[in-house]
Amino acid sequence: MATIKAPSDAATSKKVSKQSTDAVAVKAKKTASAETKTSTPKSSKSSKKNTAPLAITSEARTQMIAEAAYYLAEKHHFSDSAQSYWLAAEQQIHASLTA
Repeated sequence: MATIKAPSDAATSKKVSKQSTDAVAVKAKKTASAETKTSTPKSSKSSKKNTAPLAITSEARTQMIAEAAYYLAEKHHFSDSAQSYWLAAEQQIHASLTA
């Protein structure tokens, strides 16, 4: 039986009760965005925004899912199985990254 572990980052663990899974996804998305940005010259004539999908490593995605699963489990007082929280977190992270 798998167990859900609290996030290991000290700053994150202090915010456990305050963060929702959506906030975790947004934070991770911003982090991934900052990591994948390259310095490309911007054309002043183009008004289109770059809408290319973010390149997130499988390790980063797994970490995002693990944190979201933990916050879901905590929100529900760890009353369900770890697998159900993991699957729900996968759906939330996938939805937030493809939105």
